Amino acid sequence: MTPDQHHQRALHDEIADLELRLRHARSLVTPPPPPPPPPLSAPPLLNPSTPTHSSLHALLLLADSALPLGSFAFSSGLESYLAHHKSPPAPSSTSSSASTPVNAAAHQLAAFHTYLHLSLANLGSAALPYVLAAHRNPGSVGELDDEFDATVACAVARRASVSQGRALVGVWEKAFVGAVGGRANGGGSNGVHDGDGDDSSTGTGVEAERNEQAQHAAAATALSAFARLLKRPNPPTSTSLVPSPSPTPHAHLPPLFGALARALALSAPDTAYVFLLSHAKALLSAGVRASVLGPYQAQAVLASAALQREIGAVAAREWHRGVADAGLRSPLADVWGGRHELLYSRIFNS
Repeated sequence: MTPDQHHQRALHDEIADLELRLRHARSLVTPPPPPPPPPLSAPPLLNPSTPTHSSLHALLLLADSALPLGSFAFSSGLESYLAHHKSPPAPSSTSSSASTPVNAAAHQLAAFHTYLHLSLANLGSAALPYVLAAHRNPGSVGELDDEFDATVACAVARRASVSQGRALVGVWEKAFVGAVGGRANGGGSNGVHDGDGDDSSTGTGVEAERNEQAQHAAAATALSAFARLLKRPNPPTSTSLVPSPSPTPHAHLPPLFGALARALALSAPDTAYVFLLSHAKALLSAGVRASVLGPYQAQAVLASAALQREIGAVAAREWHRGVADAGLRSPLADVWGGRHELLYSRIFNS
């Protein structure tokens, strides 16, 4: 081995020895502790005192199927429509007995979707204007109730509307009025606006918020006054010239729903959407109990983009329709609903 090779070998040995000592020294060093995690802050969703989340909470309450309005007892004319649109008998020579139930079920399902479309259109053109009118002017809920009663020609539909409207008044008195009162007395204040800032934009926002809260309080007052009138018995008929007190209100669902939504701080678009969606949910629930479709099929229809588009289209189409122009788009569907009382057997009240 030459002197140069011997020198290179010595250098490699020294490098290996240094690396070994370095690894040994690193193993003796205690690793530093990990940095502490950043402090957790509550997400905005956990602050229910903001107006947005308060409205969302009310929206979920009104859209809940557990809202005790008795809607499960009514089919909104669906049962009568299906009874009047049974599948035609198939020729015995060309169809087998096994395919007949399948064809009948498919016919009933198609009839259900047709009626769902007609019923949403009728609800949007005849009832939604009263919902929006009561939302925009809750103080006129009594006059709107009288006007809506005059427009309902079907006795079956009138009874269903009054039954659910009176149930909604009961829900207001026994459940919602306390929540609205607590929010008005300071439950909805989150300390963001204290009223002593000098920013003009902040002052404008505070003023707008106070005006909106005043309108919500006015809606709550109108609902409570309506509930008191509803408990008053009808005055006896008299032939005297002295004007008698106003009769007990009818308590139809559409105007009361609009006033209640305003008292719960829901916007007009959200009110229109949840009103139409609740009707669709009630029809689908009736369809499940009538064995027209299964529960998973009903949920698929509720979750479909087609139903969302249809509800949005109905709300947009009837957005500017006033109560003077309210009317049925499909009067024949109302006739089918009125024939519900003539059915030989029935499982619903409408």
